[in-house]
Amino acid sequence: MKQVLFVTISLIVILNCSGQNVGVGTITPAEKLDVNGNINLSGQLKVNNNAGAANQVLMKDASNNLVWGDLSEFKNLRVFDCSSIAFSAGSSNCADVFNIPAGVTSILVECWGGGGGGSTLTGGGGGGYISAKLTVTPLSSATLTIGAGGNYGSGNGISGGNTSFVISGITLQANGGDGGFGGDPTVTFLPIGQATGGGFAVTGITNQFIGFYGSPGGLSKLSFMTASATDFAKIVNYGDGGDAALLPGSGSKGGYRMVSISVNQAIYATSFGIQPGGGGGADIAGGFYGRGGRIIVRW
Repeated sequence: MKQVLFVTISLIVILNCSGQNVGVGTITPAEKLDVNGNINLSGQLKVNNNAGAANQVLMKDASNNLVWGDLSEFKNLRVFDCSSIAFSAGSSNCADVFNIPAGVTSILVECWGGGGGGSTLTGGGGGGYISAKLTVTPLSSATLTIGAGGNYGSGNGISGGNTSFVISGITLQANGGDGGFGGDPTVTFLPIGQATGGGFAVTGITNQFIGFYGSPGGLSKLSFMTASATDFAKIVNYGDGGDAALLPGSGSKGGYRMVSISVNQAIYATSFGIQPGGGGGADIAGGFYGRGGRIIVRW
């Protein structure tokens, strides 16, 4: 009889506790399990019987449910440059192909156009930029063109090449910056305008993209100073190359020249600029190359 009574009381206690909140470190638990203090967990933390995968974190989904998820949708990337376009005169655009990996249905694409070549009056314009998230078919192929950097010239510099990504009727294009203007800044009236930065274009989608223009090439600036009581000097600070979109400082620096009765000193463009898309700076010898474009694909 005592055994039956003990079992009966135990069942009543178990059933009663199963309908109550349990508190650890608190006497007023507000949830099924309410812990006030640190937790030391040995083993796996499962949510809805799911322990998650490597590098995942706990987050809420659109239905406000707690789930394991990735901080970034895209875990892989590939960069497309052309090694032949970085410093070579008169280089041409580069072609490539990207094959969508098996199981991949969404990619993020970024494109920069090539930077325009510098000249003697202005630097070349920086390359434009476009980015889009695209829905794709696994194992399909995209056609890529990476714009070359524009050559410099004592006349006008050459514009940078356009960069494009084409797949399934969709085209993303980042345009190259214009080439710099030529002339002698010690005799040409300034300003004459600037080499414009590259823009962007898109077909096949309406609003799932974002684009930015590259910066225009800098103007050469003419100033005067007194070198001595009988000697006056003209000083030319040649224009910098325009920055590529979203890349401050990517344009190459322009040169320097001082001309007087006793001095004729020239310093040529002082940096290469930065790939992708930096415009070439101006100097007395016709400026410097623009830098080539780039495509980055994430999946």
